[in-house]
Amino acid sequence: MKANVDHIGILVKDINKAIDFYGKLLGWKIPKEEPYKGKTGFVDTPGHRYKYAMLKAPNDVYLELLEPVEGPWVKTLQEKGEGTFSEICVEVDDIEELADHFRKMGIALLDVDIRTPIDEDKKYVVTPSGNKIFYVPRDKTLGTQYEFIQRPIKVR
Repeated sequence: MKANVDHIGILVKDINKAIDFYGKLLGWKIPKEEPYKGKTGFVDTPGHRYKYAMLKAPNDVYLELLEPVEGPWVKTLQEKGEGTFSEICVEVDDIEELADHFRKMGIALLDVDIRTPIDEDKKYVVTPSGNKIFYVPRDKTLGTQYEFIQRPIKVR
């Protein structure tokens, strides 16, 4: 099974300053190509609201900047400061196989709010862009937050 790092998320205090900083420091910009073409936005789910931007780094790895507005990341940012690591996202080619593997190991799959377990009859959540994703609890991954993603196959 393919399992490549897709993006790494970090917390920032000001999304626009962070975009400018990383652009000047490393030349990383908001991508003009898929899968994160022009990707900036705002996530508004109950108890978890944040601004985000994806910056393209070399080798098709992305840096996800997260400016928390409400939720657990606000406290994390206050306590640990800007640049605090948030998550590693791993792109896989068979998310169902991976979900089965984790469940056999006794690891619950979490929804996008990173708190709610996914129902046992489901293996992932489908995002508005068609991606299949799930998270796993930090206490099962030596303290690191992981997101797993499988993108839809594009037919030409």
